[in-house]
Amino acid sequence: MTTSPHAPSANPTAGADAQADDIVVRLAPELLEALDRFIEEDRRGTSRADALSAAFRDWAEDKGYLAPSTD
Repeated sequence: MTTSPHAPSANPTAGADAQADDIVVRLAPELLEALDRFIEEDRRGTSRADALSAAFRDWAEDKGYLAPSTD
């Protein structure tokens, strides 16, 4: 596999004590609608940022990229 010259380097602080980084994401209108439905159905009262983080965590766990959480 080749690495893109624009790909971020590995995070040397990644791990249990790594701090969260802020990112900016633009979503197409249909994805925003889906995110809002997710919030309404599964994460009532959650911000879009927190809901998107939860959805990404679920996806990463399902794909095996992240160990399942214990909570």
